[in-house]
Amino acid sequence: TLSDLVLGKVEDVRQLVQPTTVRNLSLISGAQDSIGIANMRHMHKTRLIRKFREIDADFILLDLGAGTAFNTLDFFLLADQKIVVVTPEPTSIENGYRFMKAAFYRMLRANTHSPYVRQLIESAMEAKDNRGINSPRDLLNEVSRLSPSDGLELQKKMEKFCISLIVNQVRVRKEAELGKNIQLVCERYFGMRLDYMGYLPYDNAVWQSIRRRVPFILEAPNSTAVTHLEEILRNLIRFHTQNNER
Repeated sequence: TLSDLVLGKVEDVRQLVQPTTVRNLSLISGAQDSIGIANMRHMHKTRLIRKFREIDADFILLDLGAGTAFNTLDFFLLADQKIVVVTPEPTSIENGYRFMKAAFYRMLRANTHSPYVRQLIESAMEAKDNRGINSPRDLLNEVSRLSPSDGLELQKKMEKFCISLIVNQVRVRKEAELGKNIQLVCERYFGMRLDYMGYLPYDNAVWQSIRRRVPFILEAPNSTAVTHLEEILRNLIRFHTQNNER
């Protein structure tokens, strides 16, 4: 498992790569990882990132847990294409906003050399700021007011940062419009670029295939969920290609 790689029990990451029944798809399992891997030390995180880069694959997908722990944020920020999945429930939407905001601040902090700007970011992250900084846009306005040059640099980083959004388990048309609404909020309130990739409708075929331990795309290839998933994948690939051409 990943724990063996992190702790040095396994040196070659290829030893952990397991084939699946799907052609060209392999898996590294984290099912039996130790509890401590969620709070790994910096040296272990660096080792894991280095090992990931040794994997010979066209795409590597990291399935990260929820929450805003620094390790989760750092692995998320490592990705060439950062994908957030939410469901239509209010708690999921709220957690999604919180995660994206935390990832955004974490990215800015890691790429800022100005001690003053870093202090502002840390203050905003801890929700202890008394300057009225409640969003990345507020942060940009405050930095620009105090130091136009730092504000310009911050704006450039903000413009390059982008997240891809997917809405899962959609049941009614109103929920299908949720992704575009979240996109507008992020652009207007956060000043953050968000690309909506599409939604997956709720489909009984999904949970039924999980119980049978068969990928639902193989179990029910003609289902509505598979049709939407294929559209999302096309959007993700197109987005990835466009970014590489810039």
